[in-house]
Amino acid sequence: MIAKSTYPSISWLDFSNWAGKIKTVDNQYLKVSDVDRIFIQVNVEIGEKHEDNPDRDLCRYEFFEIITRMGACKYFESKICSTIANSVDKYIMDNVIENTNETAFKNQ
Repeated sequence: MIAKSTYPSISWLDFSNWAGKIKTVDNQYLKVSDVDRIFIQVNVEIGEKHEDNPDRDLCRYEFFEIITRMGACKYFESKICSTIANSVDKYIMDNVIENTNETAFKNQ
């Protein structure tokens, strides 16, 4: 995924495509608008601007933050999981790992 964007960051479009491929959006607990809102929240820079952090792309630590926030939105806020840690773990297992394989990304 990062090879398609401007290394070492990931563009909004490439991230959205990846989120679709790992079946993040279910339109019940996590909608496309939620993913967009979370992307904006993670990417906003208040105060000092960082030269290595593009305004409309995710850098590495923002990628980890968005994974955490999407897990919390999908599984903690919906009360499927009782802790944010469990919700992030479930998100990674059920969405990221479950839907990341050679055939899912073969024709890129």
